[in-house]
Amino acid sequence: MPGPSESSNFSSPVARCVSDGVHHDVRSGETKTVEVRLHLIAGDRTAPLSIAQRHLWRLHEKGQSLASQATLALHGQLDLEILRSALDCLVARHESLRTTLRLESSGPVQLVAAQHSFELNGPEQFDSAHTLMEIVEREWRVPFDIASEPLIRGRLVK
Repeated sequence: MPGPSESSNFSSPVARCVSDGVHHDVRSGETKTVEVRLHLIAGDRTAPLSIAQRHLWRLHEKGQSLASQATLALHGQLDLEILRSALDCLVARHESLRTTLRLESSGPVQLVAAQHSFELNGPEQFDSAHTLMEIVEREWRVPFDIASEPLIRGRLVK
């Protein structure tokens, strides 16, 4: 079976560097080779919660949530299909963007979906700064259902 550095999944220089186990010691300035084992797993799978996910789970059990919000202003022509495709590629690349949390008999676990599309709602029209703020605040109040949806979504407003 080919090792990680021989796989086509590691064709980029950054991924190849990580898979080959190159480590740069900032203090000494030396570059060392260390053994790194990366396991690529296809399909949906579960795993124990990370420390941060345990915190989210405890908040979820109390009916509370934790979220952050970012606003990005785009100027010029927007090809909505290209934007959706780019966001889907981002989700495909990062497992944390395809992860939900659920309770199993052994306790809470994370479920990493093999595939998921970025939830981009809109476009929604606004006619004033006040209307835009109402849309942003309304979106902010919508809680995440960590058991059924990944912890990322977006709303397009124009």
